[in-house]
Amino acid sequence: MSNLFNSNGSLGVMLIVMIGILALLTVLVVFRLKRYIDGAKAAGDMVMVLARPVKNVLLSAAAYIFIAYFLNGHGICIEGVDFSALLVLALGAINISFDIKPQVICEYGIVTVNGLIPWEAVAEILHVDEKNNSVVLRLTQFVRESEMKLFCPVGEVHKAAEIIESKLHKEA
Repeated sequence: MSNLFNSNGSLGVMLIVMIGILALLTVLVVFRLKRYIDGAKAAGDMVMVLARPVKNVLLSAAAYIFIAYFLNGHGICIEGVDFSALLVLALGAINISFDIKPQVICEYGIVTVNGLIPWEAVAEILHVDEKNNSVVLRLTQFVRESEMKLFCPVGEVHKAAEIIESKLHKEA
């Protein structure tokens, strides 16, 4: 029977670390995807789909690549493989894959990668930013008061704000 370990045992450690990282990343993806799907099922009729501008996605990708590049060789290295850089790239790929999932304004709230944000949890629109194609909301019904940024298709930020405002006044 072949032995997975070389003379110093590092191959076995590398295999265990890789399997552990893969398992954690799989759980993360499944958990986030389930929250998105469950939120979409409970959201009611779709009113408007909000997509993150490509520029923002490319900037996120560049940031992860930049961090991984500078971590390479300075993190946890086993057998010449830098697990820190690989982990940053894997997390970046996961986050970007969720960033490109649209946020959706629906009948009962807004569907995000974090699930359904019901209209009752949205206190107000804080800011409409045409330059960055975004609407910033103040949320109240979660652990603490927080803000959420919705990215809109180019030129549709005011349309999204009007829809949200009408939903908020309808709930009041």
